[in-house]
Amino acid sequence: MPNRTAQLGDTVQYRDARGKTHNVLVTGTQTGTGAAPSAPVVGNSGTGGTLTAATYSYRISAVKGGAESLASTAGTTVVGGGTTNICTITLPGAAGVQYAVYGRVGGSELFIGLSAVGATSFVDTGAVTPAGALPATDGRVGIIQFHSEPDLMGLPGTAPILKATTVASTNAYFKY
Repeated sequence: MPNRTAQLGDTVQYRDARGKTHNVLVTGTQTGTGAAPSAPVVGNSGTGGTLTAATYSYRISAVKGGAESLASTAGTTVVGGGTTNICTITLPGAAGVQYAVYGRVGGSELFIGLSAVGATSFVDTGAVTPAGALPATDGRVGIIQFHSEPDLMGLPGTAPILKATTVASTNAYFKY
C-alpha cells in the first residue's frame, strides 16, 4: 500500500521498529496542533531552585492528541545573582493542550518537561538536565492502539497513546 498523509481520525497500520504491524487510530497530527505558540513570558525568583546567575531562554510548543507543533520564538529572563533561583514560564493555558518546554541556553534550547493539560505556567527549578531537540516540521502523528488487540508491550486490553513519530519512520498506510 502506498503511504499518504495521515489525518485526524484515520485508522492506519503502524509498523514498529521490530517490523510488527498494529492497527492504530491517529489522535493528532502536527498540522492539527496549530501554529507555533507565541513566545512565552519568563520571570524568575531567587528561591526554590538551583539556577545560578545567567540569562535563560525558553521556547514552548503545543502538544495535542499526541502530536507537537513547532516551537515558539524564545522568551528570556536575566537572573542577577544567587544559586537558588527558579524560572517561571507563562503558558497559554488552552483547554486540552499540553506544552513542551525547551530551554536554558539561548539558541540551543533543549527539552525540559511537559506541562499539565491546560496549564498556565511551568516552573524550571534547574533539577532537570535539558535533553532533546526542538520539534521539526516532519509530519509527526500521535496514535493510539485499539483496545481489542494487545498493546505494543504485549499487554491485552490497554490503549496507550504512543509517542508522536514521523509517518515515514513508522510506515503509516492508507486508512481502511
